Amino acid sequence: MIRIILSLAFIFTLALSADYSRCAQRLALSMEKVGNSTAVALNERELLYFGAEPPRGFEIIKSDRFMGLYLLKAKKKMVPLELRELTDDVAQSMIGVGTISGFTLGKITSRMNGFLEYAKFSVPTPPNSVITSICYQFYGLGAGQGFIETPYIKRFLEGKNFRYGDLGALFVQGANGRILVDYVEPFIEGIGLQMGDEIVSIKGKTPLSFNEFLQGIYELSPGGEVDLRVIRNGKEEEIITRVFNRKGGMLLPYDYLSALQIQFSPEWVIEQMGDTPPGFEKLQVGDQILKLNNKPMPPDFVEGAKLISSQSHGQMVFLVVRNGFQFFVTINQRGGGGSGISSGRNDGGSGALQFGGLLSEQ
Repeated sequence: MIRIILSLAFIFTLALSADYSRCAQRLALSMEKVGNSTAVALNERELLYFGAEPPRGFEIIKSDRFMGLYLLKAKKKMVPLELRELTDDVAQSMIGVGTISGFTLGKITSRMNGFLEYAKFSVPTPPNSVITSICYQFYGLGAGQGFIETPYIKRFLEGKNFRYGDLGALFVQGANGRILVDYVEPFIEGIGLQMGDEIVSIKGKTPLSFNEFLQGIYELSPGGEVDLRVIRNGKEEEIITRVFNRKGGMLLPYDYLSALQIQFSPEWVIEQMGDTPPGFEKLQVGDQILKLNNKPMPPDFVEGAKLISSQSHGQMVFLVVRNGFQFFVTINQRGGGGSGISSGRNDGGSGALQFGGLLSEQ
């Protein structure tokens, strides 16, 4: 009896593998090469593509760069795949990951829970692979570290303008799941958060996880305000902060010091200046920043941005080198006697100029 069962199981396995061996051939008809990856045909003329960077060589019909999704115009007539909902029954059935060159059976280990918390699979999900059980249908798009489920794909396909909320701050997960403010954009009016704040609640709700908190921010409507409870300097308090239209983060690089409008080299040499906040016009292209409030500028740009942010609410004294000459630039003198230029000496004893200016937030 046991031999009969084993024989039947072996025959079933052979039949199953034979069926799925044809999947790659079928999927190849629905995938077009895009650089080192592929795109999936949704209809005869349109392709779905995932990537951190815009694809080259294709007409982009629309995109959501924050999620890395692109709708492309196909270069040839395609055989489309049918996008289907990933129901619980399908998730528990025989399902696998298909690419242009192969098919691998596996199982779903977790479902998608946010824009960037992808569903997980037991085998690798290369970017632009498809999750499928029937080779002409698919239930999700591979994103490398998991896959994007159908509701998020449909949201992209049916949407027009993709806007995500931003609080003008970056967050980290600390010990015991604490959510901490790691960085705040300086020189922007309406940001109520401060570096070091611990998040207690947002909109009256305590987030159950770090991802849930980030998801809540992404879903906020830009242009409004949101209330948060934070622990600041050991005391719990309620704050109200503006919600901005997100311009960086998620799958896009984050634009540190965006309102400063100054581009620095890795050595903190000013390479370009735009419409800077008041006071910073005393700096020039070519100036090198050595110290801020007697603190050396870190070699890491992100740490330097955090230093500038942490010092931006009070007097900021920059030690600058210009044409081999060291001097101080003082900005943001609250309660001072207005702007002016005075002579002085730096710590090294050489001649210095001190520029005083009142910095107003923009």
